[in-house]
Amino acid sequence: MRPKSKGLFSILLIITFFTYGFVAVGFTDVSSPQRENYSSKMLIPGGNVIGVKFYIDGVHVLNCEGVQTPLGKKNPAKDAGLKSGDYITAVNSVPIYTNEDLSNSIQFSQSSELTVVRNGYEFKTKITPVVEENGSRRIGIWVRDSTAGIGTVTFYDPETHVFGALGHAINDQDTKKVLSMKSASVYNAKVTTIRKGTKGEAGELGGVFLGNDRYLGELIKNSSSGIFGTYNKSKVNHSPVPIASSNEITEGKATIYCSIQNEDVKEYEIEISKIIKSSLYTSKGMIIKITDPKLLEKTNGIVQGMSGSPILQNGRIVGAVTHVFVNDPTRGYGIFIENMLAEAEKIK
Repeated sequence: MRPKSKGLFSILLIITFFTYGFVAVGFTDVSSPQRENYSSKMLIPGGNVIGVKFYIDGVHVLNCEGVQTPLGKKNPAKDAGLKSGDYITAVNSVPIYTNEDLSNSIQFSQSSELTVVRNGYEFKTKITPVVEENGSRRIGIWVRDSTAGIGTVTFYDPETHVFGALGHAINDQDTKKVLSMKSASVYNAKVTTIRKGTKGEAGELGGVFLGNDRYLGELIKNSSSGIFGTYNKSKVNHSPVPIASSNEITEGKATIYCSIQNEDVKEYEIEISKIIKSSLYTSKGMIIKITDPKLLEKTNGIVQGMSGSPILQNGRIVGAVTHVFVNDPTRGYGIFIENMLAEAEKIK
C-alpha cells in the first residue's frame, strides 16, 4: 500500500524498505510472545482491503536540517538535541496534535520549551527559532502528524468483534520506526491498480477509500504483530474457521485470501517452504512462496498491499503474509496467527 497523506506525511501500511533483502512494513526485534492455547478459537478469515486514517500522538520528527539566515546556516532543532524519530507532544506544556499546532506555537516566541518523547522516554528541551532570509521564523525540522493508506485484513473475531490486519506495524516510511498512535479510523477500500513486482523492486497495489459513508470502525493498537481494532460493522466474506498453532503447521501446500484489482476476495495457492519456530521476529515465522498461476500473472508474486492476507492450511488459519523478498517477489515471510492473537487479546 502506498499511503497518501495530507501535508508533510506519507507512510505505508504495507511497506518499509530495509537493507536485509526484503520489504516489510515495520517489524521490531522482539521476542515471540508467550503462546496460549487457541485450539478452540474460530475466526473469520479476511482478505478484504481496508483504508486506515492514522493520527500520530504528537508530531513525528522526520529530519533536522539547517535554516539559511542572514548570518549563515543555523540548525535550532539540532542545537536543541532533537533527532529523527522523536515525537514532540507539547510546546510550553500545551499539548500539540498537528503540524499547524507546532508552527503556530513557535511563531511568536523567542524561545519555547518542547516536550519530547524518544524511545518511550519523555524529556524537555529549549528551542530558539531563527529568522530566514525571507523573514519567516523556522526551527529546522520536517514533521508528520498523520497518514493514511490501505492494507489487508487477516481475521475478524465474531465473538469479540476485534479484527487484525497487516501482520506487522504501521511504520514511518522515512524514519522506519513504529508510529505512536493517537487515534485511527477504518474504512472500506478497494484496489484500483497493480504494479507487478520485479527482481530488486517490490510491486504495489494502489487503492482508494470508498468514502466516509463506508466507515467500518476504530483502530486500537499498532504493534509489531499487526494492527488491531473493532468493527462497527463488517463485510464478512467467509464463515468462521478454526486456527492452527505453529506446532500444527507443516511445510507444503497452503492458500492465501486476498483481493486484487476491482475483484472480490479470492483464494490463491501458495507453498509454505520453511517454518521458523525459533524466530525472534514476531512477523517472520515462516517462508512462503506464491505458486498460483493466476496470482503470478497479475502480480508476479507478493506485492505491497497484500500484507495481512490470511494464510490457510487444511481449512485452518495459520498466519498472514508480512514481507516480500526484494530479489524474488514470489517469496516472502508470514507471521503465525497465534502471534497476532496474542496482541489482539490485549485490547479486550
